[in-house]
Amino acid sequence: MEWSSPPLELRLLANEVHVWRVKLDQLIEQVPLLEPLLSTEEQVRAKRFRFDLHRSRFIVSRGYLRKILACYLNLQPDQITFGYRARGKPFLAMSTEISFNVSHSAGLALYAIAPHRQVGIDVEQVRAIAATEIANRFFAPSEQATLQSQAPDQQQATFFRYWTCKEAYLKATGEGLAQALDQIEISLNLEAPAQLLKIAGDPQIAKQWAIQELIPDAGYVGAIAVEGTDWHPVFWDGSGLGGT
Repeated sequence: MEWSSPPLELRLLANEVHVWRVKLDQLIEQVPLLEPLLSTEEQVRAKRFRFDLHRSRFIVSRGYLRKILACYLNLQPDQITFGYRARGKPFLAMSTEISFNVSHSAGLALYAIAPHRQVGIDVEQVRAIAATEIANRFFAPSEQATLQSQAPDQQQATFFRYWTCKEAYLKATGEGLAQALDQIEISLNLEAPAQLLKIAGDPQIAKQWAIQELIPDAGYVGAIAVEGTDWHPVFWDGSGLGGT
């Protein structure tokens, strides 16, 4: 996938989902400019971080969320206001024209913007964890078998591929971990794109959604889940937004 600099005037077509990548650690110097854009609640949250790096990453990720959304809404970033659904999924308080979702891991953030359809996105830095042990607790039996059939040096990346696909779907629906991970069954292999097979045992629900895996940067994996199948992704590099 190719991450392009965005044009001066962004257009979001009905059959597009825009995916933005922001490398947080490359933008730490913008923290003094971005922090005033945040809401009072976001600034309070930022102050709770124990480590400066984590606090700075939070400020950059939230500041760039506002900058990105402002491009579509023809507003200033500090004019963006959010509401929150029952399970905490954010939405735009001033517009029903677009939906969005955001995820960040370590020094990377991904944003998904979609018109008139639900969307979820997730990114994870691939790292050493007890992959098969966690999968045996939370994944479907077929997914556990796929993971266990792989060489140990492949299992970490495969685990996070499954995880990001499941998380992207849960974030799109707004259910979060209220729905068990093993109720979302994913097909993963090297020959075909990732596919939702069943939701709570029902393949018909799965057919109402499409997922696409992402490789946003070295050492990271991600996925987007989008309502419907009549769409295609467009990839933007958030550094192309320039200054505030």
